[in-house]
Amino acid sequence: MRWERSGSETESRKCHVIISPFPRFHIGSFPHFLLLILAAVTGCHCANPAETSRALIDAAKNADRVEVAKLLDSGADIESRNESGRTVLMLTALRGNSQIVATLLDHGADVRASDPDGMTPLMWAAFGGSGPTVKVLLSRGAEINTKNKKGETALTWARARGSNRAVIDELLKKGARD
Repeated sequence: MRWERSGSETESRKCHVIISPFPRFHIGSFPHFLLLILAAVTGCHCANPAETSRALIDAAKNADRVEVAKLLDSGADIESRNESGRTVLMLTALRGNSQIVATLLDHGADVRASDPDGMTPLMWAAFGGSGPTVKVLLSRGAEINTKNKKGETALTWARARGSNRAVIDELLKKGARD
């Protein structure tokens, strides 16, 4: 694990503030939130893509918009995927947090990405029943009638899940088909 201090004069210098107290430091033994606090206090950020990706997923799950933006600004991979092959945008869409979804899209998240089953962020938002998230995704270019590997659309998922009527109505209004 390599930590670097942000700022032009120290761009390539190791951040000893974090590493020196832990000479045999192992990332797996130290909770992510403590690393994020230490990084925030010292001005350091994690240069390990796997760790920043995990931190980004955690921040999005916790609906921490400020932390999501910080991680993205410091180079976290916005298209990184969890162990199930889902992007941060998909996970956030499922949780129905339209503000984090908008932040991710503002930073270049792929609104048309699909997971190994062919599920898109719009399908996950419809499944989760979040009208505001469905609206954000549609306004940012989500394809409404994309089908997953089983031939299901966002409307199929909204109906199957019993999403609130507003989600189904929004999808129908925009031209959704099963």
